[in-house]
Amino acid sequence: MGEYRVITTEEQPSAAIREKVRHADIAAAIGRAYGELGEFMARRGLRMVGPPFVYYHSWTGDETDLECGFPVEEPFEGEGRIRPFTLPSVKVVTGVHVGPYHRLMETYSDMERWMRSQGYEPSGRMWERYLNEPGKVPDEKLMTEIFWEIR
Repeated sequence: MGEYRVITTEEQPSAAIREKVRHADIAAAIGRAYGELGEFMARRGLRMVGPPFVYYHSWTGDETDLECGFPVEEPFEGEGRIRPFTLPSVKVVTGVHVGPYHRLMETYSDMERWMRSQGYEPSGRMWERYLNEPGKVPDEKLMTEIFWEIR
């Protein structure tokens, strides 16, 4: 089992793009969104104040409703697909996945077992923060912080 803990997160304003995508298209959608967000933030002079994230509103059979974003320090007006979004202040179980993204589901499964063994009920909402970048570290050393809301 991984090392997990229960915390209450703090709200975090961000610039984000929300879309529904097929599971097979998640990586491509994230790449496109981060590119658009980076250009928007540079043009507007917005400063990123934390790691990029993907917030999962829902996860169904073949599709997920996700929000890709960068935390920002100040309010801004949206443009096109880019809009303000606030990561919520909620009670979550959190832990860090170390390794390639294609193995994240193993950590989620482990985290869910831990939650249930501790008497917590997972909600359908979760998010990931990416603590380092593919291409800059080997896949085995990628670090993804997971936040899974609990009831």
